[in-house]
Amino acid sequence: MARVRTMFKSGVYRNISTEINLAFLLMIIASSLFVGLVFYQLELLLYGSVRLRADIILMINLGVGVLVSLRNSLTLNESWTWLAPLFMVFSIILILLDYSILGKYLSVVASIFLFFVATRKFQSEVRLGTLIYVLSSFSLFIGNVLFKEELPLNEIIVWWIGFSILSVCAEELLSDRYSRYKNRQPFLAILVFMWLSGAALTHILHTSGWVIVFYILLIQALYLLKKELQTDGIGLYSYSSLFSMASYFWLAISSISGLYFKYPGNTDFEAVWIEMIFLGFVLNTLVAFWNRWYPTSKGQRVSFSEYLLIPFVLFQVSLIANVIGKVWDVPILVVPGAYGITASIVILFAGSFISFIKTFFNADPIVFSKRTR
Repeated sequence: MARVRTMFKSGVYRNISTEINLAFLLMIIASSLFVGLVFYQLELLLYGSVRLRADIILMINLGVGVLVSLRNSLTLNESWTWLAPLFMVFSIILILLDYSILGKYLSVVASIFLFFVATRKFQSEVRLGTLIYVLSSFSLFIGNVLFKEELPLNEIIVWWIGFSILSVCAEELLSDRYSRYKNRQPFLAILVFMWLSGAALTHILHTSGWVIVFYILLIQALYLLKKELQTDGIGLYSYSSLFSMASYFWLAISSISGLYFKYPGNTDFEAVWIEMIFLGFVLNTLVAFWNRWYPTSKGQRVSFSEYLLIPFVLFQVSLIANVIGKVWDVPILVVPGAYGITASIVILFAGSFISFIKTFFNADPIVFSKRTR
């Protein structure tokens, strides 16, 4: 308590209400995603081959949405912008409690507010990155509306993927560490608009549109992975970069496999592909964003101990085993892979929660490398 009083007196928390709101929202989103994903994995273990349900996919995507809207709300410093992350958190909780219809409607409302927040951000800071944030929020809105209307998953999922990949592109363009690559911004912008064209085409020429989407995703994954490795030469030394690189790896693998197995025509492969893209790419992106954005907003680094490398390795290896077991029908890999994914989620969110609390109270950081981002 003495330390907290010292922080108040020294003015460390100039806007303590904002910090408390942020802490509360992050804790809620972490616990909601944690419970939902663990229940999914346990269902997989108990009942065998279970699809990654659309409501779980939406929860993961809304998790990214909470962090995106929080980041913009903090920079805009306008009270109404907090409605976007609040509605998203409540939507996740309703879906988790099996009030799916109300959760669907609230997710649409949340995505509308996220679009307004992104538009306001673009008005205050006219840059290519903020424009892409507007497009990413619009992509989430389309996906949530189609989900509410109960369209087939292969018509919805392209827009949900679009939200995450466009958010990543926007973050890279806005990041200070991207300043040396300004000459490459037009290339990334072209990829973004080609992606949007391919996504729209999936509703007209279904197969052709998905082929375009997969090729664009593959190019984006390789481009972002290469840039992550080249960023100040320290990509492998940053915890968030590990998850970023893992997410780009899974994005590339899911794109190649989607082309090879001819998704969405091959319905037998759909469940495996969805796991690759949403557990592999989107969930890794969510963790990377969490660990990168919150400390940046406070001018701090989240403290991490070396044991947090365990859930990272366990999650990636378990997901690889699970995917191989399902694609090539090796049951001996599926169940251990599911157990590993479940265990890694538990360790990851518990460890990240502890690290978050330590950072929130300005604890001395414990990092696994002296080199920082």
